[in-house]
Amino acid sequence: GIPGMYGLFSNLVQEYEIVTSTGDVVLARKDFNADLFYGVPWSHGTLGFVTAMWLKIIPCKPYCHLTYIPTHTLKDTVEIFNREAMKGAAGHEFVECLMYDRDHGVVMIGDMTDAPEDKSKINSVGWWFKPWYYKHVEGFLDTTKYKPKGEYDEYIPLREYYHRYTRGIFWMMELIIPFGNQPWFRYLFGWMLPPKVSFLKLTQTELIRKWYAEETVVQDLLVPCEHLEATVDHFDKCFKCYPLWLCPHTVYKTEPQGFLV
Repeated sequence: GIPGMYGLFSNLVQEYEIVTSTGDVVLARKDFNADLFYGVPWSHGTLGFVTAMWLKIIPCKPYCHLTYIPTHTLKDTVEIFNREAMKGAAGHEFVECLMYDRDHGVVMIGDMTDAPEDKSKINSVGWWFKPWYYKHVEGFLDTTKYKPKGEYDEYIPLREYYHRYTRGIFWMMELIIPFGNQPWFRYLFGWMLPPKVSFLKLTQTELIRKWYAEETVVQDLLVPCEHLEATVDHFDKCFKCYPLWLCPHTVYKTEPQGFLV
């Protein structure tokens, strides 16, 4: 998404206000306490607590114009994803990919925009009765409806785009309610989703906790683009746990260098 064009969240920060371990309140920016400024990201609170920050922001528009590109080989997925990700500031504001197995994925590219002239292309994915977003995306892999080499676009209201994975808790909701994406359940009970995490924890049994521990994987990996194909291949051999979410991000060289090199 946005990190591919503008960098990670920390790259938008202009100044931190930090409470250090000695209780002092200090400011850190590129030209003042630079070692602290570049060290805070990825430090996980070991250097102090951030109590305020000043950020760069960009104006938004009411819609995201999204294009879906289904892929049917790992090579094509990596090639298209890297091509779009490497465009940087000259490319799209949003870039991501969902992989549903080793060789099948959907690359998504998008930009903020005004309302389209063709209102039929607006898809309000936030309605309770709509399919969970990752299931909607998976539909573009259906070769009986969509050409394998085709590209398909739609317009999603920007707020709903940012919350596109909320109702399904990405794809975890299917593990909690296996039939939750069935049309009858969405229309009758979809408005109840997602449930509060505290409620889920309260109702979990020891058997369910054990099942989550043994059968699910939640892991973030930061991988150079040139190693993406080998990484996905290795992931497939070790876990075979899908969907897999690919998001590009830009890492900047700084002086002094922070924790992320």
